[in-house]
Amino acid sequence: MHPLFHVPSTEVTLDLVQDFINLKIREGLTVEYKRAGDKPIEAVAALANTYGGLLFVGVEEGETGVPSEIKGVSLGEKEKLVNQMGTGFDPPWSPEVIEVPCNEQSDKVVLVVRIDRATVPRPIVLKGSIFVRLDARNEKANRQMMWMLLDDSNSQPESRPSSVTRGLNVRESPFHQDNEPDAALRAASVMRLWEGEERTRFPSGLAATVINALQSTLALPLLSQLGLALVGGGQVVTTPWQLVDATSRRLRLRISTVGADGSVPRAPARR
Repeated sequence: MHPLFHVPSTEVTLDLVQDFINLKIREGLTVEYKRAGDKPIEAVAALANTYGGLLFVGVEEGETGVPSEIKGVSLGEKEKLVNQMGTGFDPPWSPEVIEVPCNEQSDKVVLVVRIDRATVPRPIVLKGSIFVRLDARNEKANRQMMWMLLDDSNSQPESRPSSVTRGLNVRESPFHQDNEPDAALRAASVMRLWEGEERTRFPSGLAATVINALQSTLALPLLSQLGLALVGGGQVVTTPWQLVDATSRRLRLRISTVGADGSVPRAPARR
């Protein structure tokens, strides 16, 4: 991965930006270039609602989407963009915007906007519309795309430690409700389960097939050991897999462990 993705903002220089431009990476799902005068705020919203990525403001590109030259923008463009995001995004949110001087004699800068998807409170709404990234285009999401964003379990940004000196033994639950688990297993299919119109339920018998497949994995003994540690020793009983709900895109199951005497951890973070 190019260093521009992860170096500290104070170390992002024009040479580093030029090095990235020289790679001739086409505009795509995670990279976009904007010339002076273009409106970058829609690109920020689209990248944030999709996979995140890099946006360069002040970079010319050719007809094929390949960057060609750094022209820069005026010094006030960063403040203008930040203000637009602060007032135009719902919920209010702003990514990292790095201002890189083009050279010492020029009053031009290039803006490098780094969008970390994990910190985005998705979906980001801009003036009543939800923009998403489709290849090298920023498009308004249709109804199905909106539902996918609203149904995304990662729609909330990842929590960040308040201090790097926090003790390793301090446990904080990432969930707000007491009845939510502290650990979750997630599996995803990379192939279509059926063709044709979208269904509102999984086909009959598919849930049982998934549960049977899970029985032969390490999930069951792992959760049993976890439950044994949480209830403070002794024997534990692991409940069978239970179907919570099923849609056309997601199958949610539940399994839990309790002490042989029926005891359960009282701390919400350990349930």
